[in-house]
Amino acid sequence: MIFLQRRILFPLLLIVLHIDSYAQNPHKNVSLDVNTNFELFYAMYLSTDVDSVIMADKYSGFPLTTQLDFDLKRAYFNHFSKYKHAPQVKFYKDIASQGFLFGAPFNALLRVDSDMHITDSCYFNELPLPLEARESIVEFIGKLREFRDLSAFNDFYRQHQPQYDAIIETHKEKADLHHLVSQIEDYFGWGLNGYHVVLSPMMWPGGMSLTYTKNCAENGKDIYVCIGPKSVASGMPVFGSDDEFQTVIVHELVHPFIMHYCTKYREEVQKYAHLYDQNKQVYQENGCPDWFSAINELLTRTVEIIINANGNDQQAMQEIDHQSNDLGFSYIPVLYRAFDTFYRQEIRKEPHPDFDGIFLKVLHSLEE
Repeated sequence: MIFLQRRILFPLLLIVLHIDSYAQNPHKNVSLDVNTNFELFYAMYLSTDVDSVIMADKYSGFPLTTQLDFDLKRAYFNHFSKYKHAPQVKFYKDIASQGFLFGAPFNALLRVDSDMHITDSCYFNELPLPLEARESIVEFIGKLREFRDLSAFNDFYRQHQPQYDAIIETHKEKADLHHLVSQIEDYFGWGLNGYHVVLSPMMWPGGMSLTYTKNCAENGKDIYVCIGPKSVASGMPVFGSDDEFQTVIVHELVHPFIMHYCTKYREEVQKYAHLYDQNKQVYQENGCPDWFSAINELLTRTVEIIINANGNDQQAMQEIDHQSNDLGFSYIPVLYRAFDTFYRQEIRKEPHPDFDGIFLKVLHSLEE
């Protein structure tokens, strides 16, 4: 098994190569649910010690699973920990140590059906990885299917279905997903095919966005936003207050839009790579190992502030102060002013702004 350097593999698997603009559709596929395949992966992941290895290796500033204590998590540990020495678990630990982490396993799991059989071989064939690595990812799918049968995961999931249903019911009214999607599409002037929010009870307290195209088609991309819990109430995981829940959803939904422009204008983006070192620790603690991922995060946070504020300048200023001073993303005030200036200029000229031009002007504001 040969993988790229672990700090390179994750960003490669998340890159959106290109997204074609197309007319907005008010009947787009928008959903909020729990993903059974993801839960199966967490069942196996919790049987490993990969989190402790990650922290010791300083690969991430945070563990990849929740540190909260609640009934469903205890049920996972009680049921699946007995399989921690299974060969399937060892196999995953081996490839995880070579960089198969963060979004990489979940990207692969979007390409299989509910019975863990591959439905999108094009994805695996076109991964920008050595053949041995791609074969190992396919083998990972088979090992996970074996672990499902060995551990009787399906029975466990059915037994705890009421808890999953309760989690979904509690959170589906916290955010109007159709409204949030419309705000984002209106801002950029184009949209994706589908938007799916996945509640992951065993995930770290944050979000992760995955972009999926069925059968490697040229268009019709879907985004899957995975969210982990932030607290516990009455023995159940809670994925944030209404505001926190909405904010993380907007943030992760904006990521593929920004990634589209970062990828399209990668050469221009890289002209400012020297700025990475000035905030290197902040970026690394937030899972940004290089400038390309850092600028994607900075621009995403900036647009997130704009959309969540929805014209409320005071709210925007408060969030900018928090992001730049409290969290250390010191370039956000400059980027926000640039977005505000150039977007207002464009919207006065055209009902649908030229976002390519706006993006480049915003990027060049880093000359400051």
